[in-house]
Amino acid sequence: MGNWYTLGLVLGLGLAIGVVVTGILGANVLGIGAAAVLASVGAGVPAGAVDTVSGEVVIYNVMGGMGTLVGPVVGAATFLLLREGLSRFWTEYYLIPLGIAFTLMVIFMPQGLLGFWKRRLNQ
Repeated sequence: MGNWYTLGLVLGLGLAIGVVVTGILGANVLGIGAAAVLASVGAGVPAGAVDTVSGEVVIYNVMGGMGTLVGPVVGAATFLLLREGLSRFWTEYYLIPLGIAFTLMVIFMPQGLLGFWKRRLNQ
């Protein structure tokens, strides 16, 4: 911004809205340019980054306990261990018992694993 912005302020011009609009327009141009580059390269969506990844992150938070820093880590470890363990026995249908376990956990442990263990230790 530098000297031109200072000069505009000295002259009494209202430049704050112009700075905001310029920033928004610049961000839009940058986003469009990045999208064009990714589309031309073909690297816009990695093979593993599909909708299930964002869903798994929500499951990590709910299983471990939301509102804590350690909860998502505990939830991720639990979810991944359950998924890997169940996929060894039921290679094709492992998501069914995993979904049932998650549903039961949401019903009976609404505070997640950390909240459950915290309640159990305080009794």
